[in-house]
Amino acid sequence: MAIQRLPEPAVRAIGSCQALTESSSLVKELIDNALDAKATSVAVEISANTLDVVQVKDNGHGIAPGDRDAMAVRYSTSKISNLRELESLGGRSLGFRGVALSAACQMAGRMAITTRTEGESVAEACWIGKNGSIENRECASHPVGTTVRISDFLKCIPVRRENALKNSAKTLAKIQRTLRACAFARPGVRFSLKVLKGGKCNWLYAPKKTPIQQLDLSLIIGKDAASQCIKCSYPPPIQDGGETSRGDCHDTYSIEAFIPRTDAGKGTDLSLIYSPC
Repeated sequence: MAIQRLPEPAVRAIGSCQALTESSSLVKELIDNALDAKATSVAVEISANTLDVVQVKDNGHGIAPGDRDAMAVRYSTSKISNLRELESLGGRSLGFRGVALSAACQMAGRMAITTRTEGESVAEACWIGKNGSIENRECASHPVGTTVRISDFLKCIPVRRENALKNSAKTLAKIQRTLRACAFARPGVRFSLKVLKGGKCNWLYAPKKTPIQQLDLSLIIGKDAASQCIKCSYPPPIQDGGETSRGDCHDTYSIEAFIPRTDAGKGTDLSLIYSPC
């Protein structure tokens, strides 16, 4: 066969496959979007095979009506307007490629986004086409926030889909580890995972309501694993005249870490402790 340029739909599908390699990467991208929207509750629902249904619901600020036509268009983002703005963005955003939603609609059989902002009387449900444009929209009942629901993920890539079906258990475990890592990083946010028709991997982190939010390790990795850990601080507290301080030379930051005890490991899944952040 002679060398020839691929049609644009094929180019977009291949690029989408590189952006979202499996359901766990899709869930991670959607969680990042939810946290950037200032969500305090993120709920993930996914089918047992990780492909039939992937849904992430948040209570963030929602997508403004004027932004909805472009919300799934490739390389469209509300976080930067040019490359130079990256210099001042710092760590205020978890992503700004404008790829996740456009890649998801390319690789899904169907994608729907339901969103509502403060001040709107009702939400709007939008069904997204392969090119990222809205094919249909209607009013819907939904609290302030956004729900992204993808059906038949990887439908257009049969080989990748078949491989994903074989590794669904590993993918579910990876999604749960991602949620645990997010809970470590955002202890004030509620995270949940519900596996449809297969609740073995269901998981919930509900932070305690305290004036100053503190991390409760047992709520994330369970009491058994938490009992195997000790808490360390850097710099270590310094006793000064009966009062605890951290010293003048380290007043700009402090680190608190939970690490396994030297005798930990008996009957405990320590992979819970080592979840990557």
